[in-house]
Order: sequence, then structure tokens, then C-alpha cells
Amino acid sequence: MLIFFIAFLLAIKLLATNKTRAPFIPSVPTPTQIFAPSPTVRTSISPLVKSRLIKKLPVVTTRYTIQYLDKSDTFLAIILLGPYQRYKKEAILWFTQNGIEDLTTLNVQWDTIPGVSQP
Repeated sequence: MLIFFIAFLLAIKLLATNKTRAPFIPSVPTPTQIFAPSPTVRTSISPLVKSRLIKKLPVVTTRYTIQYLDKSDTFLAIILLGPYQRYKKEAILWFTQNGIEDLTTLNVQWDTIPGVSQP
């Protein structure tokens, strides 16, 4: 009888401690926590340099075009011929020759036309 009484007290104590303890909920990261790109830290560009660059646009060559999209503050560079990397380097050189030392200071979107494969 004493054993049943002790077992009864242990069961009550076990139930009482489970009520005060918070339930275990595993932490599962959301897809945006897993796949979200880390924000790019951009250094600022001189407004004067940027306005001079915008005044030179659009640039149209047989290999690439560069234009400025005012609403999204984006420079759109479209590679027109392959090999893609070769003419992308030429477009980057255009930016460099026009006062942009670091392309990360600008919002540049790279694209191509159908038939030109990107690596």
C-alpha cells in the first residue's frame, strides 16, 4: 500500500511540473531565413559623378547597350552578342572609363537577349 501511495505522489508531482513547463516547440527556419541574400553594403557615389554618367546615356553599341531607368534608379546593361563575359567586361570598362571605380556603388542590372547564353 505504501508503494502505491508513493507512486501516486510521484505521478501528481510529475503532472504538476509538466503544467508549469512551456511546451517544446522546435525552431524551424522559414525559407526566407534560409535563402534570403545578405544585403549588399554599398558605398555612396557622388551625385555629380552619377548625374554626369546618366547624361551620357543611353549607350548603344553592337555588343551591348546601357541605359538608366529613373523610376527604379537602375542602370540596365544588356549584352547583345556572345561571348557574354567578354562583352560584359567591355560594358564594365565603359563604366570605369566614365568615373565609376566600384560598380557596387550603382544598381546595375545585367541582362541579355535570347540566343546569348550567360555562364
